[in-house]
Amino acid sequence: MPACALIVEDNRYVRSALRAFVEERTSLKVCGEAVDGLEAIEKTKELRPDVILLDLVMPKMTGVEVAPILREIVPNAQIIIVTLYADSLGTRLASAIGVYSVHSKLDGLEKLADTLKSVAALHGRENKDPEPEITSLCLRVAGEQDGKRLQQVIGELDREDQPSGNLEPT
Repeated sequence: MPACALIVEDNRYVRSALRAFVEERTSLKVCGEAVDGLEAIEKTKELRPDVILLDLVMPKMTGVEVAPILREIVPNAQIIIVTLYADSLGTRLASAIGVYSVHSKLDGLEKLADTLKSVAALHGRENKDPEPEITSLCLRVAGEQDGKRLQQVIGELDREDQPSGNLEPT
């Protein structure tokens, strides 16, 4: 049985394009769609998807807020963020919220196709738990709907990771 994919995207045109892409270019079966984080929670409970394609900036709940909840509902699901903010999101944030991969909507689709093929091959394997810092990170980003605030949070995280002698002035 093919792995089941849930597409969570507020823009209906992007959602439709992602559905067509997944169905035409991968072995995944799209089992559902959601337009925001709250609907994603309900659909995840109902459908138990193996793969979740998740937008980062959405109404009601952001991808950053909802990813840990989805991870809790379906711990073995592979969450892939597809966003305009892929460059600023960074691997640290993605890892902290239990995301498998991050892709920019502005990049070509070949990289996303490769990731989806890899995810389909992982179907049924166990995911590692998100890093312990997830709670504080999600609280810092919770409720934010614009990329500027997300970039500020990531910048703060980067500064916290620098050795004390190399800190940038704030």
